Amino acid sequence: MRMSVSVLVIDNQDSFTLNIVEALRAAGARVRVQPNTEAPCWEGVEAVVISPGPGHPGVPGDVGSSVEALRRGLPVLGVCLGHQLMAQECGGAVARVTPAHGTISEVHHDGSELFAGLPSPFPAVRYHSLAVTEVPEEMEVTARIAEGLVMGLRHREKPWWGVQFHPESVGAPEAARVIHNFVDEARRRRPALRIHHRHLAGCCLDAVEVYRRLYAREEYALWLDDSTGRGYSFLSAPRAHPPQEVAGARVIAPELPFPPMLGWVGYLTYPRGEHFRFADTAVAVGPTGVHLLALDQAWLDRAERALLVTPPELPPPAPRPTLRCVDTREEYLGKIARLQREIAVGETYEACLTTQLRGPSPGVGLGDYLALREANPTPYGAYLRWGATQIMSTSPETFLRVRGGVVESRPIKGTRPRGRTASEDAALREDLARNPKDRAENLMVVDLVRHDLTRVARPGTVRAEPLFEVETHAAAHQLVSTVRAELAASPWELIRAAFPGGSMTGAPKKRTMEILASVEERQRGVYSGAIGYIALTGEVDLAMTIRTLVEEGEELSYGVGGAILVASDPEAEYQEIITKAQPLRAIAEVEFP
Repeated sequence: MRMSVSVLVIDNQDSFTLNIVEALRAAGARVRVQPNTEAPCWEGVEAVVISPGPGHPGVPGDVGSSVEALRRGLPVLGVCLGHQLMAQECGGAVARVTPAHGTISEVHHDGSELFAGLPSPFPAVRYHSLAVTEVPEEMEVTARIAEGLVMGLRHREKPWWGVQFHPESVGAPEAARVIHNFVDEARRRRPALRIHHRHLAGCCLDAVEVYRRLYAREEYALWLDDSTGRGYSFLSAPRAHPPQEVAGARVIAPELPFPPMLGWVGYLTYPRGEHFRFADTAVAVGPTGVHLLALDQAWLDRAERALLVTPPELPPPAPRPTLRCVDTREEYLGKIARLQREIAVGETYEACLTTQLRGPSPGVGLGDYLALREANPTPYGAYLRWGATQIMSTSPETFLRVRGGVVESRPIKGTRPRGRTASEDAALREDLARNPKDRAENLMVVDLVRHDLTRVARPGTVRAEPLFEVETHAAAHQLVSTVRAELAASPWELIRAAFPGGSMTGAPKKRTMEILASVEERQRGVYSGAIGYIALTGEVDLAMTIRTLVEEGEELSYGVGGAILVASDPEAEYQEIITKAQPLRAIAEVEFP
């Protein structure tokens, strides 16, 4: 996957600037626009475009903060006025020439960076009354028209390029190649960061044994666990912060049968908490065996040796904890009634009510997670030791997944327990597939997710298909739909647009979250958040934090809930939270008073 480049466009009050922005986005850039009347914010900026505009480059009020862009050491593309400003800043001269506005001219060029892949000459649209008439020593001409006017410049030492014509104009679409080439140059000039890989072809260890040998003693350890055996599990002991060389780096990753997930790993808490650390090493375990990943190649040798060491014995199992629902049946039914009244008066359409089972911890650990995963295999399991917090998840739900620039979300809404016999199980599955209430519940979340992804998607690319599929897990049948889109933003912008996940809030999201905060009367915390990674290479995999046991200090908690609609049967909703607590019974006593 080619990483996008973060480009700041300084707008010199021109009427064509947003056309340049659109062309940059089409080239795969993430773009922020700032008027030249404001001091630019440089955080995260990797390249700059100085836009066209009225006036003269020698008039400070006409170029404003554009001048500052030339002092940052970043790749810069100057268009029209921006091109003239570059020349003048280096000691060149800009003077009046025969005006050309909306004129298409043939541009002859030298084939250098900005013009790679373009014929010489090629047509381009001109809008200008001024031009560079004396080229400074620091710069060289890269393009002219037949009359001799300068149409392109580049700096001999700095990553600056300028064009007098307008490459974004619809009058000569071929010229947009210039903008694509600039984005490619900005990407290429990033410092390189290589992900090193070693396949341990003769290693037969499974993820459990890898965890025990490498991570059992770590204060911070993460295991993203595909316990179905069909995909890959990832294990890491992440550090608090990324190394300095990561910032703005161009990542070189090997071809692998799984995403090279080095990057930010951890979890999000509901409604807005971030608990990420940086994984600069990891082990992947799956169908092709054991793979080591690291930014520091020397770690591969250390890890390979450590995998040969006999692991520590598992501690004896702790007594089974007892977790009790914090809401009685009557209290939970009363909360459902409150939400249905809010729905009836139009304050919300669907509200995802939750509660928690809580109890003292007898000291849970790896053995408890292994029992959970054995009873409830899932592709999105997770075991995290995060300082004083432990998280054990058997989540079946994809919150956000990014591969090859395509984002996918698979919200779950609609649940049935497993049947006691094959015929009962089939009947429950069929009822879930056809029940209008469950479909309505699922559909509202699908439309909410479509709305959230549209904020960060390429226009016209959001799709919802397939809809209303039934997936069967060890403890329940679930109704699942899939929403996909081509991503036009960074992974972090995607998370900000979509979190918390709609399947844990309801719709409309903001108002419903406010209502739920009043009704639930307690913080959800880890439950209803997300667990996973945001890779250096742009891939994302975040699971919804459901079916999850959390130990914080000396207390255990396990969240359960369900979507409340006007058509909801309160008793059925209460039975649903009992069904959703079923995975916990593998390691704990569960009480619903």
